[in-house]
Amino acid sequence: MATITTQSGVQAVGVDGSEGSRHALAWAIAHTDRYGPVQPVAAWHYPWWSMTPTVAGGLLPPGEKDFNEITARLIEHTLEGLDRGRVLDPVIVHGSAGSALVDASADAALLVVGTRGHTGLASGLLGSVSSHCVNHAKVPVAVVPHDVPLTDDHHVVVVGYDGTKNADRAVAWAVANTPTTTEIKLVNTWATSSAANIDASTYADLATQATERARTESEQTLAEGVRQAKAAPGGAERTVTPISEGNDPRIVLRDLSTKADLLVLGARGHAGVAHLLLGSVTSSLVHDPSAVTVVVR
Repeated sequence: MATITTQSGVQAVGVDGSEGSRHALAWAIAHTDRYGPVQPVAAWHYPWWSMTPTVAGGLLPPGEKDFNEITARLIEHTLEGLDRGRVLDPVIVHGSAGSALVDASADAALLVVGTRGHTGLASGLLGSVSSHCVNHAKVPVAVVPHDVPLTDDHHVVVVGYDGTKNADRAVAWAVANTPTTTEIKLVNTWATSSAANIDASTYADLATQATERARTESEQTLAEGVRQAKAAPGGAERTVTPISEGNDPRIVLRDLSTKADLLVLGARGHAGVAHLLLGSVTSSLVHDPSAVTVVVR
């Protein structure tokens, strides 16, 4: 597969002709003032039935020209009815869709994908191509659910914050890439130690101490997150609200994101175990997103 990159400072948007990719494309077009012009990216590969048997017993693929033209028409069809004022010429790549999008977006400001395309299994679940992009892209990836509004309804961005460097990058991205009138909600969750779950009648004092310690540590972590947000360029005047809750982070972040325009996450936090693999919290949230979810590596 040839490596073809998009222009820098653009939104590279995966297009495969599905309704999911069309909605992602429409969302990107609606946010060109924030993230830059849109560059559609589509990939194709030879289907098995297109191969011609040779005398030697091998298979001869057809010419690329026809498949490039078919893919170009698919992109044109997807763009029908959308504002094309800031849509750049598409990038068409011969190869697997996930790898093509990762390669093509190497210099982009943002890679935008739908929750599922033609390879998706169910509405609201991340398709294999989108999952590959979230796990391997070198730039922030926006996962756009098929039913989210195209414009900001809540003027709120939720950022998961656990004090890691990835979380700091997520905060910096949110400050730099959302309107100054948008409230930034920094969220940290905590859980008590196992002692807090022992019979409270016997270990009431120990349980209370463990709970208070966990809450205090969470609040201290959030205080650092607020400091990071305020210290970022343009952050001094931002409204930054720390939220500390004693619950599963997936539950808290998903619930808060239902009333937010964006959910911003680091690629992995304390639970991350391998380079280029998402942490369990981020992975869960992007596979069933309630809002446009941006993963910042």
